[in-house]
Amino acid sequence: MKKLTALLMVIILCFSMAACSKGNGLTTVAGTTAAENPKFIQFENGLNAKGLNFKKTVKSASLFGAIEGYGYKFDDGAAVELYRFDKNSDAYKSAVQTGKLYLKAMHIYYSDIVINDDMILWYYGTKTEKSTVDTIFSEIK
Repeated sequence: MKKLTALLMVIILCFSMAACSKGNGLTTVAGTTAAENPKFIQFENGLNAKGLNFKKTVKSASLFGAIEGYGYKFDDGAAVELYRFDKNSDAYKSAVQTGKLYLKAMHIYYSDIVINDDMILWYYGTKTEKSTVDTIFSEIK
């Protein structure tokens, strides 16, 4: 009876851990994973080509009204976030019009942004690699 109870507890624990896991770390957007999005891949390849080491994290894009987003923190402490928007969304139109990214949850505008098609790049923290990152971002097609 003790063995059966222990086995049952192990099975329940395994299922609960699987349910709470983050999977492979990729978010699904419109039937594709973010890793398949060519604009994010192109940006990351550009960073790698310039020798910029970074740590990538998934961001809560919906807080900005975006479809998906990632943060990139560089070895020197500089950091950027890259978001993909629906160009017909109010959030995107507002960013284009004001030059600011609006964080809905806290009613805060962030002004250090660059826009390229449906992508918005936001700088925060130190910006030691700004010109290099700007060039990489501007080349995204």
